[in-house]
Amino acid sequence: MRPSRVRSNQGIGLGAEGAEMDILNMAREAGFAVLLDGRIGQEEYSTVSGSKEALQCFADAVRIAAERERDRSVRSGWLRQDYLAWLLEKPG
Repeated sequence: MRPSRVRSNQGIGLGAEGAEMDILNMAREAGFAVLLDGRIGQEEYSTVSGSKEALQCFADAVRIAAERERDRSVRSGWLRQDYLAWLLEKPG
């Protein structure tokens, strides 16, 4: 499998409990080899390579993290709506 070059993206904004998703760490945990190619200013450039099985494991981890974030956002939205309804019903 030919390695693909990816730019490290540290502000992806997904993850459990409001944490940002560390995609390079997730790639390592999925079984990918992640090598730092270089750094220009604050940007890091890495090479990521691995098997199809590692890619599937990584894709599953990203999907699960995104679902958790979506569920967390939906729950907090319901809580806000319930609180606003309670405030509107509350006698002055």
